[in-house]
Amino acid sequence: MGWWGKMNIGVDLGGTNIRVAVMDDNGIIIEELGCPTEAENGPLPAIEKIIAMIQSLQEKHAVRSVGIGAPGPLDAKKGIIIEPPNLSSWKNIELTKMIESAIHLPVYLENDANAAALAEALIGAGKEAESVFYITVSTGIGGGYVYNGKLISGAQGNCGEIGNMIVDPHAIDAPNLNKGALEALASGTAIGRKA
Repeated sequence: MGWWGKMNIGVDLGGTNIRVAVMDDNGIIIEELGCPTEAENGPLPAIEKIIAMIQSLQEKHAVRSVGIGAPGPLDAKKGIIIEPPNLSSWKNIELTKMIESAIHLPVYLENDANAAALAEALIGAGKEAESVFYITVSTGIGGGYVYNGKLISGAQGNCGEIGNMIVDPHAIDAPNLNKGALEALASGTAIGRKA
């Protein structure tokens, strides 16, 4: 099978769940796998799960690359997860290097909200729009901005990040966030805690 017949794998690394899918060039999901992140166990068990799911899909599908959407902050160019609030024990993890060495394919890292914003702008509800801002509310809160089909991520890749924006300076402190941050008050985790 030539290069043109190969597919890509997308990994959604979240604070609660990991999802790994193989898709064609039109973004159509062919097969999807998933499991809990179990972030409290640290990064290595979760990375092993990601590798196992990628390898399982590689056995059945011709794959050319892997893209990972992960919570920030991260260094997308170097493939490093820096220290996301919803993956508290993940600090300076060289994620792409670890996965590339196991699967022998190019691996790319991007902020999960940026990746979702780009997908929405290119093949989703925003595909006819010049300017798209995407907000994700899950374990945390993130945002991504796309203009004229190009991701606007800023110098450090955090241009659209809104989760640490202070909305109530009198709120209680939250670990790894500004006091009164939007994520501490309105994320899925925060809503569950309030309930």
